Amino acid sequence: MRFVKGPIPENEAFQPEMAGWNKLKELDIKWVRWIGFPFGLPVALALLWISNLQFSSIRDLSFLHFLIILLGAYALIPIHEYLHALFMPKKQSDDGVVLGYWKEMKIFFAHYEGEMARNRFLLVLVAPLLCISAIPVVVLTVLEINLSLFTGILLFHAILCGGDLYAISAVLLGIPNKALIRNKGWRTYWRPRASK
Repeated sequence: MRFVKGPIPENEAFQPEMAGWNKLKELDIKWVRWIGFPFGLPVALALLWISNLQFSSIRDLSFLHFLIILLGAYALIPIHEYLHALFMPKKQSDDGVVLGYWKEMKIFFAHYEGEMARNRFLLVLVAPLLCISAIPVVVLTVLEINLSLFTGILLFHAILCGGDLYAISAVLLGIPNKALIRNKGWRTYWRPRASK
């Protein structure tokens, strides 16, 4: 694994159009962070419902509590990106796994320079939502542990997962089940798996 500052790397050796890869129809990165909100909010509301956290307890939170929730959720972003990397096909010691921070876009990212199966790609995308928000909220609910501030952080993180949820929908709607996926920078490409 390596860390880069700046844009998501574009492997110059990978020439997708010349190698028969199809470009996925997806929004530009500038728009994904804004369009992610409507994707993340319903998931956060569903987790709120599962958690039995009362809306009255949310209304009772002070401005300081909301600030802690916001900061807590944003502090989880590097962990969120590392979880993406953990579910990528190669070992984290491999240079093909890239973590980075793109200052101009104000985003952290995880990137894989190789190809992977479509369903593995979907797992990589959903892993942070499951590991940081969904599973902990369900566990807290089952164990009847009421940590409204902590649960608020987990729920806000679910909203921040909206960009990943948008990407999941783009892949599900635009890429066949048995395809291989590869990224060149931000852009996603796919091709059918070779017949055996």
